[in-house]
Amino acid sequence: SILAQVNASIKWCADSCHHLDQSLNLGKCLLHVTDLECQSTSGNKAYYVYPVKDFSFDKDIDALKEQLEFNKSLSVFPMPDETAHYKIHRYFCEVELNDTRHQIQEMKDNILYMSQFAPGGRDSISWPVGVPEPHSPKNRFDLIRWDYFTETHIFFQDDFTNVKELIGADKLDIQDVIKVSIEKLNRKYNNKYLYSYLINGYRRFDPQRGMEYILDLALDDTSLPSAESDKRPVTEKRVFLVRPLGEVEIIPMPYVTESTRVHIILPITVRDMDGLGSFLESYASLQKEAEDRLALVLVFVYQSFPKTAEDDVYSVVKSMAKYHDEKAKAGIKTIILNFAFNETYIPDFQIIDLVSSNLNNDALMLMGSIGMIVNTEMLNRVRINTIAGWQVFFPIGFWQYRPNLIYERKPYPVDIEFTSRAGHYDVLSFEHGSFYNTDYKDARKSLTSSELLNCDIYEMFVKYGKLHVFRAVEPEFKHYYMQLECHPKSPSVLYERCVERRVQSLGTRSQLAKLIFHYQAKNKKTTPVEVTPQKPHKEKMHQNSSNSNIHHELAKHHKLTREDTTKKSGILDAQPQAGKVK
Repeated sequence: SILAQVNASIKWCADSCHHLDQSLNLGKCLLHVTDLECQSTSGNKAYYVYPVKDFSFDKDIDALKEQLEFNKSLSVFPMPDETAHYKIHRYFCEVELNDTRHQIQEMKDNILYMSQFAPGGRDSISWPVGVPEPHSPKNRFDLIRWDYFTETHIFFQDDFTNVKELIGADKLDIQDVIKVSIEKLNRKYNNKYLYSYLINGYRRFDPQRGMEYILDLALDDTSLPSAESDKRPVTEKRVFLVRPLGEVEIIPMPYVTESTRVHIILPITVRDMDGLGSFLESYASLQKEAEDRLALVLVFVYQSFPKTAEDDVYSVVKSMAKYHDEKAKAGIKTIILNFAFNETYIPDFQIIDLVSSNLNNDALMLMGSIGMIVNTEMLNRVRINTIAGWQVFFPIGFWQYRPNLIYERKPYPVDIEFTSRAGHYDVLSFEHGSFYNTDYKDARKSLTSSELLNCDIYEMFVKYGKLHVFRAVEPEFKHYYMQLECHPKSPSVLYERCVERRVQSLGTRSQLAKLIFHYQAKNKKTTPVEVTPQKPHKEKMHQNSSNSNIHHELAKHHKLTREDTTKKSGILDAQPQAGKVK
């Protein structure tokens, strides 16, 4: 390259170039190294240079931008300082951007003009021009749903939430769409509208086009006479907007293999002791295949360290871990660590700090929990998606619902059924993640201890910002139901997330509603109702007695109908049914 040639002749350049302007020194050096002359044309294309004298961007740009030679120039020389260089560079970027926009508009106009001669005419052109047509569903399951929103909330965003407050990127997105809509309307109608409020808003994501919006806007029309001094007539406008998808870009990634050793970090508390045995059995069978590519780190959490071995509450489960190590002829031995903490809430980084100090810097760590199902496919995804110095991986697993709520009778299935009625992808779960030890140490140093106390490992990497945080649904990652403990002393964000997870982990809404209906129906049957009889008047005695048989038959029929309906469906339909009347 040219710079390599300059580097080879750097001694001549240093001895022969003594101008105060370093750009002139570089130019003289390039001419000497390349042994070429300057040319203003190349490949039938002209390149112009615009010389300036005592250039001041703020003073001279208004006059220069009116000159065609200046706008066509490739370089402007000389520049007095770096600030003037950046300003002139920004100006030419804006010039090229405006030229590109004019070219795009001309192409759109040409497409619209030519469409009248094509089959289908103007209707054959999709809107906006150049954006693919909307997705055409093949059946009702392929239909893309519109999400309704206001300025503050979004409704029925998914199958699990009715209403959700607009925060973060969603709120900024809605505000930006409203702002663009007002700007487009004022550009079309000579700035006569003032934004009042959003009546209705709808949006959906089309995988072929991008994000589509429908907005019903309430606007104040300033061109109309106002009935009162502080109130103008409100005009309603419906606008359609599309935020198109960008071009697909292939990002180069470092090469990784599936031979990296994964260290599963498993914190154990007293409440986790019952499930450790089954986890060790599944891990032992998996280690036979993985051999030295899999290791287990058990971290036993104490309130305070036991004084003697007999006082150790984990002595039995520790012996189980040692038994599996002795039974396995090959593979990495289990690492057992003890951790003491006298608080109910334990920050994740304190446990990872202990593990990190006992592993090599190039160790790949996977945060685990009792109840997770580990298999070869899932571990290979961890190895592929975790890249040292580049990317960390936080999978979204499939969590089982509470078995006694989703199954009517025992025994419950041993394996987790991969259906919507048996579990869900817990998007609020961040306790499982994989990363390299060096990346963890670098991210750990970037935050203070007070900042780490108010976030988890996932948020720590996000705040670190120098690594790509990859989070995606992992079909091979399954987790048995686990009753979550939400500690009031934990940070408010983590506590609120835990409470929401605990509610969503019970079952689907239809399953929970059915249980509530059955419970209410059962209570209605068992609760006695006391009725105090009233003595009828003498003049109505005969009429009441004559109608008593009819009332008795109606009540009997109503009772049979209710019992029959309850037996068939378990839920009473209180809505009246339409029928013919004679």
